[in-house]
Amino acid sequence: MIRIEMKNDTVAVGERVAGQVVWSSQGGKQPRKIEVFCRWRLDGKRKAETLVDSATEEQIESRSQVVLPFDFEVRFVDPVSYDGKLFRIIWEIVATADLPFAKDEVETKVITVTPAAWTAEEYRQWHEEDLDDEDEEEEEDDGGPSVP
Repeated sequence: MIRIEMKNDTVAVGERVAGQVVWSSQGGKQPRKIEVFCRWRLDGKRKAETLVDSATEEQIESRSQVVLPFDFEVRFVDPVSYDGKLFRIIWEIVATADLPFAKDEVETKVITVTPAAWTAEEYRQWHEEDLDDEDEEEEEDDGGPSVP
């Protein structure tokens, strides 16, 4: 039996989602590996998914219980959770136990990713870095005609 344990199922962009996957032996089957991954997927007329990060445990060796910790970063470039009429953005933590000659065990936990709360100082720093990047791009220009 496989299960996902997390303290929080809501994180903000820029934070980390952490927990552990616990697999316990039932029926004598030993998995070849235990894997956990963080992904977000687009569900609507078009479907897509993006893997954010993963962790794997392959050294099972007749253990009756395997604990696989995970700690994944939700990056600033990733979208937030969204549930609209035309599409949804769903964040998930998925754990699998690869069982030989049997159906794999799978557990999925939906998490909510919210926008990051920025202080005025953090926004100023980010905006100043963005302006510095624009200045560097202008300096790298070869002086040729520019297209507006």
